[in-house]
Amino acid sequence: MDMLLKVLRWVLGLFLGFTALGALFTGAFIAFLVMAIGVLVIIPPSGAWIGRFISPVARNGAAIGIGLVCFFAGLAIAVINSEPSKSAAEPAATVAGQAAPAPVSATTPTPTPATPAAPAKVDVSRKISPDAVFLIEGDGWEKTRREWGSAGVKRINAAMPKAAEKVAQSASCDYVEIVGLSDRGKPKQQAVFYVDCKNGQRFYVSEDDLKSDAGVVSKNAKTAAISDVTAITACEDSVKSQLNFPSTFDRDLLNTSVYRAPTGNIAVMFTFQAKNALGVELPQRAKCVIDDTGLEPAQISNN
Repeated sequence: MDMLLKVLRWVLGLFLGFTALGALFTGAFIAFLVMAIGVLVIIPPSGAWIGRFISPVARNGAAIGIGLVCFFAGLAIAVINSEPSKSAAEPAATVAGQAAPAPVSATTPTPTPATPAAPAKVDVSRKISPDAVFLIEGDGWEKTRREWGSAGVKRINAAMPKAAEKVAQSASCDYVEIVGLSDRGKPKQQAVFYVDCKNGQRFYVSEDDLKSDAGVVSKNAKTAAISDVTAITACEDSVKSQLNFPSTFDRDLLNTSVYRAPTGNIAVMFTFQAKNALGVELPQRAKCVIDDTGLEPAQISNN
């Protein structure tokens, strides 16, 4: 009987050990430690050593029981730290397997930081590269000239150095390296410039921003206000809006990751199961990208 219990402890311990590694890969370090303690109690050699100090662990049955308690406690910690709420709305299907992506809803995490105070005066000449500004000159700008016209191009070229100076006033930008015309603007109406700093901070500066005395906030600072749980929840909602049976959506807790790019974008990736139009449950993979303007529709592929 003892031999059978030891074999059971080995099999159970190895299985739970690989499961605990999944928590480590998702960044749930505390949960992994608690689960690992349970695994060490269950595996016979480490359990016997622990039993020298905690006598109940020396017995096979007690070791299995205590180990499972520790393991499931760690699993509960992982769930509490990373499981966002799920909505149950089910949009009508439009194509086999998936419905058309819905527009970004009001729940999409679009950060709205408070208007920053007027920046303190600094010597901006030392914080701007002499080659930072990409003026619209020479060949290769035909499309831009058609969209903005000669007067608009002249206005843009005059505004770009001012955008560099505006960002250089910010304490979060160490050194302005690149300034260019962004596609976020509206031709002949409102120009928007992107400004990249040496420390990875990216700013978007509009012509209206140049008329204001208030400072500008980097894209990185805006997305930093979005928590991992909020990002995962928004991605889940976007995925469900494309499913025929969103109530069957089941995200893989231990195969979920959130990546924050140096330029401020947030990428959420996870695998999940959901039923297609034929009622067959299929494993799939999702990826969402969130920037300072909100959430792009989720990209879904077969796993």
